[in-house]
Formats: sequence, structure tokens, C-alpha cells
Amino acid sequence: MNNKSKKISVPYLLFMMAIGGICGFLLTSDSIPHPDHLTFKPSIVYDYDVIFGVIGLACFIFSMWSIVGIVQLSSMRNDESNMAEDETPASERAIGSFIQISVYNVIIAFVWFALGFAYFASREARDNDQEAFLIANVLSSVVFVVLAVILQAIILRHYNKLFPDRSINLRSRSAQRELFDKLDEAERFTVYRSAYSSFKAVNHMITGGILFFILYSFLFEFTPLPIIALAIIAIVQKAVYYREANKSNLGR
Repeated sequence: MNNKSKKISVPYLLFMMAIGGICGFLLTSDSIPHPDHLTFKPSIVYDYDVIFGVIGLACFIFSMWSIVGIVQLSSMRNDESNMAEDETPASERAIGSFIQISVYNVIIAFVWFALGFAYFASREARDNDQEAFLIANVLSSVVFVVLAVILQAIILRHYNKLFPDRSINLRSRSAQRELFDKLDEAERFTVYRSAYSSFKAVNHMITGGILFFILYSFLFEFTPLPIIALAIIAIVQKAVYYREANKSNLGR
């Protein structure tokens, strides 16, 4: 296995700096014409109805997927009563995927509610005559949030029945910490590696998000708040990382 670290060469760094300088010059100069009166409101009947429709469709698909998963888990457990002890049950192999689906479902449902409520409370929505759409959108998002949370709770109960020694207390505020304490060393190492990969992915996403909103400001209008929010998230992420590292060093 090749474990050699990838080093950034000086020519590559200078090349990327040159590309960045050229792009910055083109964006800030008059070389590229700025589009006038360009807005981002994907809609068919109401403003932003395409966005809410796509999110609602995603919630519906993940909710149906979660329901199918719950039915499959129940049938799998009934079929595994006469299974040999040395054979891994199919329900234990499938529970991880269904938990992952339920997490995605909860996140998308909460995003739908957050966007719908934010738009409902905005001045732009009050200026438009579409109260029926706004109310129906917010109420639909609330229904899917409740449904997503209930489905996730049912799936986690199936998980607790399959793994009673590593059960998750749904009523505990420190359920994640309690579950982590129940893991063995190999499972903890997997969590460490997954957390570090997630840490690096979030770093790339924050950088990409800032660049995206810079481009958005060029094409549409100046929006400093998303850039500031992403910068604050990056600062908090690094602060937590260094705080935990310092705790580990002081404990040695």
C-alpha cells in the first residue's frame, strides 16, 4: 500500500495563485459584462415553488424508503428466528443503511421547514399575494418533520433490539456520548477516522461555499451574511478541534 503523503509543489502553488489572480481580475473588472436584473427564483406558479417541490419530493421519497425499511426489518426479524448462531442476521446488516436514510430524511425535513418558515416571515412573501401557498408549504413541512422524527425513532428502537449492549437512549441529551462509551477500541477507531474524514470534507465545503457566494454576488447581488456565517462556522470548527487537541496534550 502506498502511504506517501502528497506534497504541494511550488510550481503548482504559483500556478493556482496565478489562476486565482486572473479570475479575481476578470470578476472585478469590466471585462465580463454583469447581467442586469438577473434573479434566482425557480418557479412555475408561485415564487420558489420549484425549490420547495424538489425538497418535498425528496422528503416523500425518504419517508417512504424509511417505512419500507421498517417493514423489512420487522419481517427480517421474524425470518431469523431459526437462523444459525454463527450467521450474521440480515437485519443487522441492513439497520445501518436504514438509520442513514432516516438521518437524511430528518435533515431534509428540517431544511424544508426552515426555508418555508423563513420565506413565510420575509417581506418578499408578504408583498406577494400567495398566502395560501405559504401556509400550505409550512404546514406540509411540519407534517414531514414530525413524520421523519417518528420514523427515525422507530428505526432506532429496532436498532436497540438488535444491539441491546449498545443501545441508544432516545431520551438522553448525551445519547451520542453514552453510545461512544459502549464501543470497543476497533469501533472507536472507525469513529475517529470517520470524524476526521468528515472534518476535511466540511473544510472543503466551507471553502467552496464561500467561493460560491462570491460568484453569486457577482451574478446576482452582494450577500455578505452567508459568507460571514460560513466563516464563523469555520472558526468554531477549528476552535473546537484545537481545544480538544489541547485537552489531550494536557492529559498526558
